[in-house]
Parts: sequence; structure tokens; C-alpha cells
Amino acid sequence: MRGHQLPIGAIAFASGFLNVVNCGNDIDRANDRGRCPFPLPWTIPWLPSVACRADASGYDSMEPTLAEAIPATGELRLPVSGGRDPDDNTDTVTGVFHKLNPQHAKLLLVQVVFRHGARTTLSNRSELWRGQQWDVCGEAYQAAAVRLFSTAGVENPVSKHDLRQRSVVLEGGCRKGELTLLGQSQALDLGRWLRSNYVARDGFLPPTYQDGVVEARTTNISRTIATLRGVLTGLYPDLSKQQHPEHQQQLQQRQQEGQVLQPGSQLLLQPQLQEQSQLQEQSPRVPHVTTSADLDEILYADTRACPHLGSFQAVSRELGRAAVRSDPDYEWARGELLGLLGMDPVSFDSNRWIFTDVHDVMTSLAAHGKTLPPGFEGHNRLLAVIDRLATKEFSAEVAPSMRNSHGLTILRLSMGRLLHILVENMQRGVVAAAAAAGGAVATSAGTGSSSAAAAADAARSPFVAAGSVDGKTQPKMYLYSGHDSTIMPLLSAMGLDIIKWPPYMSNLVFELWQLPSRRPGAEPRYVVRVLFNKEELSLPHCPPGFLPSLQTFQCEVVGPFQLSAQRHQELCRVKVEHDGAMPQPKAKAASDTA
Repeated sequence: MRGHQLPIGAIAFASGFLNVVNCGNDIDRANDRGRCPFPLPWTIPWLPSVACRADASGYDSMEPTLAEAIPATGELRLPVSGGRDPDDNTDTVTGVFHKLNPQHAKLLLVQVVFRHGARTTLSNRSELWRGQQWDVCGEAYQAAAVRLFSTAGVENPVSKHDLRQRSVVLEGGCRKGELTLLGQSQALDLGRWLRSNYVARDGFLPPTYQDGVVEARTTNISRTIATLRGVLTGLYPDLSKQQHPEHQQQLQQRQQEGQVLQPGSQLLLQPQLQEQSQLQEQSPRVPHVTTSADLDEILYADTRACPHLGSFQAVSRELGRAAVRSDPDYEWARGELLGLLGMDPVSFDSNRWIFTDVHDVMTSLAAHGKTLPPGFEGHNRLLAVIDRLATKEFSAEVAPSMRNSHGLTILRLSMGRLLHILVENMQRGVVAAAAAAGGAVATSAGTGSSSAAAAADAARSPFVAAGSVDGKTQPKMYLYSGHDSTIMPLLSAMGLDIIKWPPYMSNLVFELWQLPSRRPGAEPRYVVRVLFNKEELSLPHCPPGFLPSLQTFQCEVVGPFQLSAQRHQELCRVKVEHDGAMPQPKAKAASDTA
């Protein structure tokens, strides 16, 4: 999808705080990316007259969605004199962007996607922490118990990847990649912030945990499972207090035997899974959490399930290497690291993750107050360059820029299913709100009658139908526990350049709001607000001070990237040598992934 022009922002990550720089401050750079906010009106030549569709090629076309077309002629314009609806109180721009006043709007749904908390290093470069003790693990508090089920219905599914990581015991007692005491505290803090905002302040969620109100999913990795438990504990402290004393004593005994999930660990032994399940069933209100089955991951790019994705990533990886080597500080940083790491130039140049590897160690050591190795401690310039080059190195593969010729394809095949689910949850939230109000399902997710079809189709989905017939509660909050490789591509898909690595416990919050009716009998309006690390994120697609309607968010913000599970499977089955309209990676790069 090329030639589209939309606003763009540049994002900066620093100590967990967000700085968003409107691209009006750097129009030339924004134009290079193909998205320019000023001058207005904006032109969007790619916006067609069919629902959420970019073009007819296999990868660059949108999966048909529940919404119909936004009436459009190919461009969006700010209203001119006399062009406003006199009843809209000047809060709407052309009907697709809205201002939000939370005091006069109704919150319908909250979805939170977060990276795990602080962990031990994943690197094998033990020389970088020689003399340091990884003694920062254990149990920081009694975390909420959960029952983990795969999408295939298997309880406590084993992750071979996680077992391999955790089989490595670091000097000091921690395991490789383990969530630390600090990471557990960070997870608890996020849960407390969610409670403060959505329970105490807004009364959006009930004060105590209720089945069906919060739905959660995590990758099948110990640190993300433990992080999710910490977030649930902060959100609902009663979850950690509801276990019967005898039940807790039995669980602690199993923990000592290495047979039960601890706050920072994965299940390593499973000789008594049935007995553990019985113990957990005896505990009241234990949340059921979904994780991926084999080859069913949605929270990071899984090339096992989609080998075709790996071939495109190989091409993007080479582009990333070129970007790293063209950086003005590359040669200087390379020289510094050759001396500090004691590597020969050939080994250094052949290591495709050299900056990412070093960055991982430095980040983990610094987060836990450990002394950095000689030559790194106090060398702020080197550390800053390593962070920048590592971000270029890693993001080229997991969160490529749209300037990358295969960026759209990679983001679709990696994050398309998650984005599809996020939007689908919002559509179901619209249906639930209409049902709760006793109104017709034909409500509006944006402007015009298009969202009536969206709501009607959502109402016919098995999830909503089952909830309405069986009296199940429609979830009001979804929690997704993932990785940096979850946060980074989501930010990229929303039009933001990744220029610094998102810190531990980085999070994105997607809020769905219903605005008050402009006049009696008018269709309700819905807007989406996105927060990054607890601060409102200025989406580059929107004029300053405005939020996208649900339909605009669905079709224009994340529309080009969404993929249903079925469509994802279809595209992942396409062979690299397929002769068709879909963009293909170069043969040489594809062979490199063998």
C-alpha cells in the first residue's frame, strides 16, 4: 500500500515515559514516510469506495470486515464554513473524528496489551556479567492463582521454548529470562493503576473479581504468565486472598516440589497435573487464562505457524542491517565493542543480533542496579548508541517501518490476527451496550448506516450469541500479556516510528467510548482512545485534539493490517515462489532462512 498520505508522529521511549512529537515539526521526514499532516486538508488517494480495502493484491488488500464503506470520494477535508451540522456542537470533524469529554461519555470497553516486567538476561554472553550475582528472583508477594488453558483446551500446556530457557540457571540462582522481584512489582503496579482508573475512579469494573468481566490471554512463557498474575493481583487484590488456607498450603508444597506455577516460573514437572487441577478447582474464583496452542500464537510473530512470514522477515532483516551500518555512529560503536568484547571483526560482522544481544544484558543489569561491565559503566554515549542501533536491528524484523517495501506484509502476518481480535472485541462491546440499553442492535460504530451492519454481524457471532442466550457477562476488560515484540509492531501498525526500545512493562490501552447523542433519536457515536504507558497517545492519523471513530480506527488506523484467523492461514500457506500479485521476497534472502 503506497502513496497514502496521513499524519505521522515520531515516538520516543525514555524511562517508560512517552514523548510524542507531531510530524508537523518535521514535515520533510513525514513526507519521506508518505504521511504528511500539514497543510490541511489531507489527501488519502488510497481510500477506496469499498469497506476497508486498500487494493486488490493478495497481501495489500484488507480482509472484508463487518463494516460497510465510509462514504468517501478519496479525500478527507476539515469542514468549511457552513459545512457543519448545526446540532453537533462543533465537537466533530467530518463525522469520523471526535472530541472526547469523559465526563459526558460512557466507557464501554478496555483492552490492555503489555510487555512483561523486568527479567534476567536472555543473552549467552556471560562475560558481560562476570562477577555479578543474579540473585534478584523469588516470590515478591502472593500472586493471584490462575488456571491456564491453551486455545485447544489443554490445561497447563508445556512450552518447549520456555523449558529450554529456564533450564539455564544463572550464577546467583535466577533462571534465564525469569521475571524478577522487580518485574513482579512492576506488574503489580500496572494492576493497581488499572484498578485506580477503572474501578475506584470510574466504577467501570466491579470492586471485587467477578467471572466473565475480565478476560485474559498470555503467551506460554513463564515471565508473561507471572506478569499477568501480578497485574491481576493489583487489579483485584481479593484474588490473592481467596484461597483457603489448606488449599494454599497444598499449593506451596507443590511449589517446593517444582510442580506448580510460581510467580516467576513455568511448570517444569507434570507428574500430578490432575491433582493440581483439583486443588485449583477448590479455590474460589480462579481466573481462567488462555494461552496459545501449538502454532497458534497471536502475540508475537510466530514463523513456525507462518514460514512465509519468516521469508519476508529475512529480507527486512537485511534492510535493517544496512540501516544499522549506515548509521553515522556505527563504525565508532563497532570499534568500541570489538575491544570491549574481545571479538574479531569477522565474528562481529556475522552476528546479526550483536547490538540486540549487548543491549539485552545492559538493560537487565541496569534495571536491577547491577554494575555494568568495565568499559560500559558510565559510558553514556556508547550505551545510547547501542540502544539506538539495537532498536534498528530488532525493529526491522518485528516492527518494520512502512518505508520498508515489505513492512505492511510483515505487520499483517505477525500482528494482523491480534488487531482483528481487538477490533472485533470493540464491535462486540457496541452490541453489548445496545443490548444493555434495550435498543436495537443497529447502532453506529462511526457515521452513516455502515455500523448497523457491523453491529448486526457482531451480534451473530458465536461469542455474543452464546453470551446473550446463556446469560454470560460480556467482558469489559481484556488483558494481553506479551513481549517487546508485541508492543513494537502494534505501535508501528498505528503509524509510529520506533526509535527507542520500549522499557519493561510497557503497555498499550485501547478504550472504547460511547459519546452522547447529538439529538434525540440520533445514532450513538463511538470513539477509540489509545494510551501508551498511561499517557494518551496522539494517533498520527487524527487531527490534534480529536479521536477516531470506531469505524475510522477499524478501517483507516489499523484496517490495512487486520487479518482473520482463516485469512491468516490462507496467506501463510502461500509459497514463496508463488507467481501472483502478492509481493515476494528476494530468492537469496528466502534461502537464508532455511
